Amino acid sequence: MRIEGTRSAIAAFASGPVGAWLVFAFGLLAFWPGLQGDFVFDDYPNIAANTAFSRPVQGLSGLWEVILSSPASSVGRPLAVLTFAANFMATGLDPFWFKLTNLLLHVFNGLLLWCFVYRLFSTPCLAPCIAQANVDPRRASLWFALCWGVLAIHVSALYLVVQRMELLAHSFVLLALICYVEGRRRMIAGERGGGMRVALALLVLPLLGVLAKESAALAPAFAFALEVYVFRFAAADARGRRALPFAFALLFAMALALFVRWILPSVLDPASWLGRNFDLGERLWSEMRILWLYLRWILAPDLTAMSLYHDSFVVSRGWLEPVSTLISALAWLAVLGVLAWLARRRSLLGLGIAFYCIAHLLTATVIQLELIFEHRNYTASIGALMALVPLWLRLRHSGARPRALVAVLLGVFLSTQLASTAARALEWSDPLRHAQAEAARNPTSPRAVYELGRVEYLISGRDPAHPVYALAVANFHRAAALEGTSALPLQALLMASSRAGKGDDQELWEALYAHLRTKRLDVQTTTALLALVTCAGNGECSFPLQKLVGALIIGVNHDYPPPDLLIAYGTLALTHMNDRTLAGELFRAAVDAEPRNPLRWHSYGQYLAIDGRLDEAEQAARQMEQLDRWHRYRSRSDALRAMIEQLRAQRRPSP
Repeated sequence: MRIEGTRSAIAAFASGPVGAWLVFAFGLLAFWPGLQGDFVFDDYPNIAANTAFSRPVQGLSGLWEVILSSPASSVGRPLAVLTFAANFMATGLDPFWFKLTNLLLHVFNGLLLWCFVYRLFSTPCLAPCIAQANVDPRRASLWFALCWGVLAIHVSALYLVVQRMELLAHSFVLLALICYVEGRRRMIAGERGGGMRVALALLVLPLLGVLAKESAALAPAFAFALEVYVFRFAAADARGRRALPFAFALLFAMALALFVRWILPSVLDPASWLGRNFDLGERLWSEMRILWLYLRWILAPDLTAMSLYHDSFVVSRGWLEPVSTLISALAWLAVLGVLAWLARRRSLLGLGIAFYCIAHLLTATVIQLELIFEHRNYTASIGALMALVPLWLRLRHSGARPRALVAVLLGVFLSTQLASTAARALEWSDPLRHAQAEAARNPTSPRAVYELGRVEYLISGRDPAHPVYALAVANFHRAAALEGTSALPLQALLMASSRAGKGDDQELWEALYAHLRTKRLDVQTTTALLALVTCAGNGECSFPLQKLVGALIIGVNHDYPPPDLLIAYGTLALTHMNDRTLAGELFRAAVDAEPRNPLRWHSYGQYLAIDGRLDEAEQAARQMEQLDRWHRYRSRSDALRAMIEQLRAQRRPSP
């Protein structure tokens, strides 16, 4: 009795505040080394190279513009960007503090997950099967949170600073799930306040989460999975039993209407896929294979395959190209059949599978995103672990030896994940080490090889005499020769040649022209052309004007040229070519391509003002202000208005 009492006391102690500190300590232990790394990849347009973070924040209007400055989406994800602004105002652009904030948010999410799983395992629906396996829900939920918190697949979600959007959005998802489980417990028990908590979980918290990232909108879908596989629409009164199906039907009808209104037209527009090396069908075929890869990386991390860059992934071009496409599709059909079969009763296996699939509804279906990113599994990994819980409970119930086996397997899993996470964190702790590891792991990845060259180029101080400079140039050439590469390596080589006094390198320009003529004008190639124009415009690069114009002509003659490229060419025509007619045609074409984008009207208004058409410029300014409902570009519209007024004043006769 004394031994059992001691065990219970220890269990209660470890499952309380000490358990919370364990979650915190495990997270810090696993991820701390990588905090010393630099900004990478999408961190640059969103933070490091975002002009909103290039100057001190001035007042509330300045803070508002910073909050809405992210180019990640049309919404701007203001809640997440507000946290970036807080980091910036407190410590400047030191990436350590940005990454530390991500880590603390991840640990907080681990605590939220612990609370959610504990409440879930303690519900009357599941408590009997948990008790039957002689498992304390507090300890079970703690181990669950610990295992999830140190998963190696979370590395890029923490060290890629911009993925704080994902972390923060799923903080609201986890809060919503906690509220939902508590609300449903109250409804089943006939207690007051259940309906209010369910409404908070299905409406308020997801809407707040969307301000961090759109993936928070999946919270009601996760709640529906809880309903199907755990709660079964039970309630103490008939009103509650009727209200729940109606609420979910209404939410899903609203989601379908939003999809048809805002997403489907873009999905069905061939022009929206021109920036990718795949179309809608090829994306869906590829994702069927990728979802199995994700699952393997969650449960058994593979340091030879897990990476920030996956642009060398072979896209599925048909059901049998490669044949694993068809195999994966058949396997997912079988999974859907299993889900339907498990829906007849309460099932943690069904809940886990459903969570995994729901987590990928936005990122692995029809939206024109890139194919593979590990951070998309931040919530999906919860589902993968949840699907293993029934096996764990069965072994725990089977006797002393299976329980010992479970303990060993759990220890092996945790130690493997910790070791893998620590190894990846060490790579991310130094920009050069990280770039070298990525390029060694992905020798056929144009992005990985280009990034290695870029880091080496920065280390060399752009000095041709530096010993690392030759390595950087060699890696740029290597990246340019890889299959599926963009124009970024050629852009880097042209910039390096210009700074060495060889901006007219005929071979490089011809290589760029050939790339533009024969390859898709994807996002990276457009970025490369814009960088060349910017470098020439600010005087850092000396390119022959006719060479640069030749590249732009090829670019804008593609089908559906990017509006940013039209604007860049128009600006060059206005400032360097003195061709106002051509500039006007290009600015107008950009407006016609994106008539609801305030920035297009801003550029067009500037051109009209310079061309002396001040009344038309004022109309463009008004159009810009009408479209900019959230005053996201207020400083630009004010500057355009000031420019117009200044030109009007210059026209007025002197008194």
